[in-house]
Amino acid sequence: MKIFFPFLLFFGALSSHASAIHANGEPRILVIGDSHAVGPFGRLLVDDLKQVTPRSSIYASCGTVASSWFVGSKTRCGFFFKTEQGKTLQGRVGNTPKLPGMLATLKPDLLVVELSGNYIKGFDEATAIADMKKIIELIKDQPIACLWVSAPDSRIKRTERSSLFSWVMEAVGDRCTVIDGRAHTHYPEHEGDGIHYSRESDVRAWVDAVVAEAKHILKEASY
Repeated sequence: MKIFFPFLLFFGALSSHASAIHANGEPRILVIGDSHAVGPFGRLLVDDLKQVTPRSSIYASCGTVASSWFVGSKTRCGFFFKTEQGKTLQGRVGNTPKLPGMLATLKPDLLVVELSGNYIKGFDEATAIADMKKIIELIKDQPIACLWVSAPDSRIKRTERSSLFSWVMEAVGDRCTVIDGRAHTHYPEHEGDGIHYSRESDVRAWVDAVVAEAKHILKEASY
């Protein structure tokens, strides 16, 4: 219990500010993601999105898939949270926040979902698609724009990334705009663990693509 107490304080403080901040007229962006968002991709992304709207926040939990954000699965490989106010919470072991509660509290105008890479192990096509559709079902009747970011290029199981992308497209249908992470990344051939990026320069183009699309979505929505 002591492990997760700091998160309860953190999210409680966030909740107390949510309604007041939402009244200031600027759009709100919420990013959720897996280990890529825990790393340089997520850290650069939230900082760049704050230049689009200061009401941007990120909650990233390593090893997660869509259902993890409904049951509050425990991560043992890292988490990174950054609020609209710039407060950060990070560590190795902690509970994944539950998305329904986050949407109710934060009321984002745009939800950015960076999830798909962890379906590469232990999931078949039907199960992965059904799992991702849990998020689509949650937001389908809510006034929330959606941007889904699929897994980037990797050195390990590179060819399987095509299947992951097709699963994302099938799951989200026309509810979300989709960015193919592979189109904006190339994993170094002789560095790293074959999956995770450690240098900001390797994810810069990926971040830029997501930020550009987020700007376009918010402009089209006339915020």
